[in-house]
Amino acid sequence: HDLEQIQPLVVVLPVGPNRGMYSHKVALPIEGSIQVGDRRYEATPDRCFAILDIHKAHYPRHTWWNWATCAGRDAEGRLIGLNLTHNVAKDEERLNENGLWIDGELHHLGPARFEFDKQRVLEPWRLTTTDGAVDVHFEPAGERCDDIDIGPIRSVFHQPYGRFAGTVKLPGGDVVTLEDLYGVCEDHDAKW
Repeated sequence: HDLEQIQPLVVVLPVGPNRGMYSHKVALPIEGSIQVGDRRYEATPDRCFAILDIHKAHYPRHTWWNWATCAGRDAEGRLIGLNLTHNVAKDEERLNENGLWIDGELHHLGPARFEFDKQRVLEPWRLTTTDGAVDVHFEPAGERCDDIDIGPIRSVFHQPYGRFAGTVKLPGGDVVTLEDLYGVCEDHDAKW
């Protein structure tokens, strides 16, 4: 891939009076190696991918979001990346950070919705958009989580990781099928 041709998703969204958030995300093939003890793991761009996520915000005292991201290759061999977020951003019909990358080309998506059991986040999730374009299922394999409650500060955070499968319908009628793409979801509720 010519990395200069990959289109990033960059947004600045209002999240409250005089408060905003900035997000810069992009799906990329990765290359390199990781050494853990005596074991060396090689990452090759034909099978290894990442979603670069830079995020800055001045959130309201009570903040929440659901987020999902995954990357991999589809049956045609194209690099696919997906980013879906439902959060405190105002006017998400016009302004959101939802997109699908196909070989570096970004396709904007409508407002995202997350269906899952907050008490059992390791059960399957369903991800959709209000315009009906996205219908994706997420099968968690494990999670990273945290539950902090210290006086005025509270953060309940769940980040299950696992596999995504489903479809995304693009505005010209094309349907992109996601099969066995790896990624994460998040459910976060915080008071800062």
